[in-house]
Amino acid sequence: MGIQARLSRNTALFDLAAQLPATVLSDLLNLHIGTATAWNDIAGNTRAGYAAELSRRTADI
Repeated sequence: MGIQARLSRNTALFDLAAQLPATVLSDLLNLHIGTATAWNDIAGNTRAGYAAELSRRTADI
């Protein structure tokens, strides 16, 4: 059929990795924590950035 499933999968994984911390990504998708951490690194997601975003969310409530 010519469908490029791997490209779509990687795009979706990249998007999730940019938004979620590695531990959540690992639990959600049943990935090894090392794999989830590698995807976070590729997506530019850092723990510090996630913590800062989380603190802003609770401060607005």
